[in-house]
Amino acid sequence: AIVTTVWGGGMGQRPMFVFTAKTRQGSGKTATALAIADVVGGAFLMDPKAKWAENAKAMMSSERWAARVILWDNVKGRFGGDNIEAAVTAPSITGWQAYTGTISRLNDVTQFVTLNDPELSPDLALRSVEIRIGAPKHGVQFIDWARKYLAQHRLAIIADSIALLQSQPVCVIKHTDRFGAWQRDV
Repeated sequence: AIVTTVWGGGMGQRPMFVFTAKTRQGSGKTATALAIADVVGGAFLMDPKAKWAENAKAMMSSERWAARVILWDNVKGRFGGDNIEAAVTAPSITGWQAYTGTISRLNDVTQFVTLNDPELSPDLALRSVEIRIGAPKHGVQFIDWARKYLAQHRLAIIADSIALLQSQPVCVIKHTDRFGAWQRDV
């Protein structure tokens, strides 16, 4: 997920990352997603209860309209829908910008979603990679530690990600899906 946010591959070529945990609440799903997003400047927070058009308008009208990460946080129940599914793989994202009108941006976005009981639409499930968070360590405030660590090591994390992307592949993937370029590069 970290390397994907730095990857310069094609537009609409990134899977959605689904953060889950066996221990449910308090495991650090949101903290982990936000920490990864902070590597590339943070995330735009989407409202999982709002329609796609409302979310796109809110994003395009905010100062975070060019964010490299979109976060759907604390999703309840079934998640998906034509517009969300399309937003994962479309070459551009279109929305209404206040005082301007309809605008588009290139879809170099990595989408994150946090939820306790994953229930994705079948098409969205095919466009997703699950990251399962382990049990929380009592007495550790992960988000505080992560923010401090990132403040000190952000450039090294980005440099390591770029070095990894420029290195020779460790294995050759013979069978790819709609994310073939991502699977080969990342």
